[in-house]
Amino acid sequence: MAFTTDYGESNDVFRFLRMDNDGNLRIYSSSGNNGSGNITQTWAAVTDQCQVYGFCGNMGICSYKDSKPVCGCPSQNFEPVNEHDGRKGCKRKVEIEDCPGDVTMLQLEHTMFLTYPPELSDQLVTLAIVACRTNCLASSTCTSSTLVADEVDFVT
Repeated sequence: MAFTTDYGESNDVFRFLRMDNDGNLRIYSSSGNNGSGNITQTWAAVTDQCQVYGFCGNMGICSYKDSKPVCGCPSQNFEPVNEHDGRKGCKRKVEIEDCPGDVTMLQLEHTMFLTYPPELSDQLVTLAIVACRTNCLASSTCTSSTLVADEVDFVT
């Protein structure tokens, strides 16, 4: 159950629920006749925009600048899909198959990998960090691994 910030204040309030283009579900209120007044956001499903699944697109990293969410790429080996819209995600500058030498893994500390539940138990493997990195680097199909306990993500 969710209550808007203006719940119970007036009977003359028009409310509507909308899934916004940033992926967050919000309730808006408008006072006046038939909702003709100013429209105000009065509730959001997710208060931390960086916690909205997919907000920064594929391989994008969400962080904050002056308390506003901004999207970036995990390293200099990546670039935005659209330089004018960071929410479109990131892409590798050089695809893994085209790398001239060995592939390594980039450790992203203080990051959290958002998944959409439910996780399939057959996709979860318990390994120490070194074994996890080694297994992923040895596999031609592995592009990333996540150490859930310490919230450390790796991207190749």
